[in-house]
Amino acid sequence: MLPKNVKINEEGLQKRLAQERERIRLEEQRRRSIYTAICDLCDPVTEEVLMENLKVLDVASWNEVVEERFLGRICGLPTCSNSIAVDFSKKFVIDKKRKMVFGTDSELNKYCSDNCLGISRGIQSQLWLEPLWATGEREPKQFTIPTNSAEFLSDMKAKASSFQSAPQIVKRLNDLRILDRVESSSDSEVENKEEDERDEREFLPG
Repeated sequence: MLPKNVKINEEGLQKRLAQERERIRLEEQRRRSIYTAICDLCDPVTEEVLMENLKVLDVASWNEVVEERFLGRICGLPTCSNSIAVDFSKKFVIDKKRKMVFGTDSELNKYCSDNCLGISRGIQSQLWLEPLWATGEREPKQFTIPTNSAEFLSDMKAKASSFQSAPQIVKRLNDLRILDRVESSSDSEVENKEEDERDEREFLPG
């Protein structure tokens, strides 16, 4: 029950309800436009189609595009149609060219080449940080597709330093195998010794 001295402004209430409905409608519309753009870019597209879809994308949705293409075993750059070799049963990949070991789902493993990776990074750097459905209408941008991907790969070596090199990983795996064999051998020796002692107690006079 409302207090008797409280009056409801029906006109103001209806206005606020209408505004809320419109806000929800626009948010759903913007979410759908982002979803449609992501779906469009999951397949290889022309530069014109890419540019058109960039208008509604943000950094996170670009990552979704790359991830979906990765799951489909195709290069993460939407304008590239090259396939990528991915073995999802393995957790790590040994890159002999870079002499690195990284996770199967690493960014380095989602592109057919460093050039495509650099171009993708260059495009993503131009996108908005916040999604369209959260910001609403925003000032249009002039997007460009980088021609020099090298400038967006300058941090590759820095990131590579956080990974262990292939020889280091192989050595560690070999060490673990050796340790496992030693422990297994030790366990067997203990078991054999216990069996011998039981046999002695059973057959020798006390």
